[in-house]
Amino acid sequence: MPDIGRRRIRGTMSSLNSKNVQYYSCLLLFLVVLMAFLPTSLEQDEDIPHNEVKNWALKFGVSLWEFGRQFTKMSEIEKKYYDLDVEVTRKDGLILIREMAAEVKNMMDIKMNAVMRIMDSAEQAALSQKLDSASAVRYYNARRLNEYGPDGRLQDGSKEMSLTQSKHFDQLAVNISLSSVLLPPEVRDSDPEVLNAIKWSEHLDPLFINNYEMDPSLSWQYFGSSTGFLRRYPAIKWPPDDSSARSGQELYDFRTSSWYIDSATSPKDVVILLDSSGSMTGQRREIAKSVVNAILDTLGNNDFLNVFRFSDTTDPLVPCFKDMLVQANMENIREMRNYLDTTRAENIANFSSALITAFEILHKYNRTGQGCQCNQAIMLITDGPPYDYHEIFKQYNLPHTPVRVFTYLIGRDSSNAEEMNRIACTNKGKH
Repeated sequence: MPDIGRRRIRGTMSSLNSKNVQYYSCLLLFLVVLMAFLPTSLEQDEDIPHNEVKNWALKFGVSLWEFGRQFTKMSEIEKKYYDLDVEVTRKDGLILIREMAAEVKNMMDIKMNAVMRIMDSAEQAALSQKLDSASAVRYYNARRLNEYGPDGRLQDGSKEMSLTQSKHFDQLAVNISLSSVLLPPEVRDSDPEVLNAIKWSEHLDPLFINNYEMDPSLSWQYFGSSTGFLRRYPAIKWPPDDSSARSGQELYDFRTSSWYIDSATSPKDVVILLDSSGSMTGQRREIAKSVVNAILDTLGNNDFLNVFRFSDTTDPLVPCFKDMLVQANMENIREMRNYLDTTRAENIANFSSALITAFEILHKYNRTGQGCQCNQAIMLITDGPPYDYHEIFKQYNLPHTPVRVFTYLIGRDSSNAEEMNRIACTNKGKH
């Protein structure tokens, strides 16, 4: 226990008599155990002497109580209170929880404000910076830091940086005055767009430093560019010299990571409409299944979805997911993939029923505060509708178009491409 002098320690104190608790609780426990192990040959009308049972319970209780004292180290804790001459007072549990909740909220607000400052500064720098391929850009490439040749001289293309090991940053050698840039193997800084983004993002360094000074508990700060590079603060050589175990991390394109996909796409409610009418057979059926699987691959735990197959009727792909959106977690995605192989092509496609079903379930989730409460979309996968169903979209999606519609035309017949394109374009989607 830390040296707290004569400070008041607030806690909770019970006035129950420990001996009474010991006796009655242990007696009850002992009787239950005893009944479980009584010989089966014992007659029901045969009594066990009360005093004998009482003695058994007392012995059992004393042993159990002593074991509890040793296990919880209750005596040592009590001794600490007496040695430090502290006072124990009663604390309202509800007030304590509220105080803890306020502290947690304050901590999270500080972290969120740091992220918001990075976001706002990045937006301003990106908007104000003009593409200039002629000007030189100086930055610290995390893969080309402190590379020395056999003669001890810095190799061509490498830059020298002072790095100091830090316990706060996973025992790695870092520089808290700078950031470094990590480029995946397929991303080249010879690309003018990449180079320009590296140039304007260097203005984030003062903000990284300020965030860390304001909140020393902050860990790594990142800026991931859509052009493919990752700017990280504090600066670090990659892979780290002193940790071969970490050298395999982040050597891939970070844009495939869940954190980047989630932040770039935002949470969304998605309804996938899969045409399973009689025309969707053979190769068309297989392509449609591949499209559904590809869409499922882009979803994460922050998203909600359902897949409906439609022909003359519209039904959920997974029967128990009727009239609902489910979280796009691994279990639900796996269940949908399993049922995807059971779809059969039959009857005539009723597009009106499918679209109305999709709009109504999305509107219900939006009104009732369910789902992600962010973006909503319909994915229409078919070999082509007979027309553009303008009246349905006018009724359910105009004038503000809260639901984006994306269309996927399956098959070589392009006669319906115009209708599919019109459906997507008039509903903020793509074909």
